[in-house]
Amino acid sequence: GPHGTMLKTLGLEQDLTRMRPHLTMATQRITIATNKKRALIQQAKREVARQLADGREEMARIRVEHIIREDFTLEALELLSLMCALLSERIRYMDSEKLCPPDLREAVSTVIWAAQRTEVPELQEIRKRLIRKYGRHFAEAAMANQDNVVNDRVVHKLSVTPPSAFLVVNYLKEIAKEHNVAWEPTELDLDAELSGPMSAPTGFSVPMAPGSQLSSVYQREAGVEEAPPPAYDDTR
Repeated sequence: GPHGTMLKTLGLEQDLTRMRPHLTMATQRITIATNKKRALIQQAKREVARQLADGREEMARIRVEHIIREDFTLEALELLSLMCALLSERIRYMDSEKLCPPDLREAVSTVIWAAQRTEVPELQEIRKRLIRKYGRHFAEAAMANQDNVVNDRVVHKLSVTPPSAFLVVNYLKEIAKEHNVAWEPTELDLDAELSGPMSAPTGFSVPMAPGSQLSSVYQREAGVEEAPPPAYDDTR
């Protein structure tokens, strides 16, 4: 009767083997995305080298954060690709078990957690099917990363926290070296705590009189006054 039909439909809904084409497409799309990102990173590195050569260090620092973030995203995507391949390979095993097999819990939880943090539409579809199979409680535990069920590297690499100053400085050093730019970090106390993000730009790399390029006037003025230019007085 209609009850049996409904159960059959439910059975099909939970049939994970139908997820296999989505898993294959996800790995293919990740390959395309990562190749594109690699090309863009090389281009951005050339830009940063040019900025360092031109003395625009603060802009280079901000630009390099973007490169680091892209590197992080690449790494996370490649890990997710491995997980999709694993789930695809073991799909019949997952189908035969009602609960998520313990050895696949990390992969399944990571895909559920990361799907909405990436630009891979197939992962959203896979996530939906995994939640349908394993239920809301399983999904909530994954989304909250309870008991660190989600892969640590993926969590770290997809976090929105700005990269550490240590990474920024060292990326800049390597880019300068790779592009033969003579550059030493300025205005940075490198012995200071570098685990936090880069401090906001102070503007030290922006010259005085950038249009007329007559910055020597300001240097002379400073020499005469032994003081910085007066602050703008808005009471007048």
